[in-house]
Amino acid sequence: MTNEYVLKKMLIVVFPFTVKGDAWKRQKNFDMMAGGDPDAAATPRTDVQAPDLYIPLMSFVTFLIQAGCVQGFNRGDFDMQKLFLLNSFALFFWLFETLILKGCFYFMNIANLAYMELLCYTGYKFVALCIIVVCDGLFGTLGSYAALAIFGGLYAWFFFATLKSNISSNTLADHIKQVSMNK
Repeated sequence: MTNEYVLKKMLIVVFPFTVKGDAWKRQKNFDMMAGGDPDAAATPRTDVQAPDLYIPLMSFVTFLIQAGCVQGFNRGDFDMQKLFLLNSFALFFWLFETLILKGCFYFMNIANLAYMELLCYTGYKFVALCIIVVCDGLFGTLGSYAALAIFGGLYAWFFFATLKSNISSNTLADHIKQVSMNK
């Protein structure tokens, strides 16, 4: 990962309204010299829309450090046990949320995302949570609620726009259109 890629990806996560139309679509792998599959999606190294775990993991760790700093500096009650509980709860919630989404997509037959891709997409929420924790530290509870409303909404926009570009529709109407076109 280069610094340029990380900056572009974080700007997309934080400001999803800057991405228009087909820019949400993932690029195809055009590296045929390496014997790759032409239908395979490009890697994060070449496609900024490709999911990666680097930014979610780094923002997860940053979120924990920031939460500990805010807890210690502003509230004066830093406790390592509380930080470990936050770590366990956030990690469990992240993995469980991804599992629930994967199950819902499977049973509703609306998307065929791999678990790790979905884990990446749900992990981008920690970028917004880092901003919210900073606002809590700087502006107090009211500032964190305002940041939650703003950046929570922006993350939701990013998440649903990303999922919309990855969802393959398998509705009855699509099936009828496909059958009638093949006749």
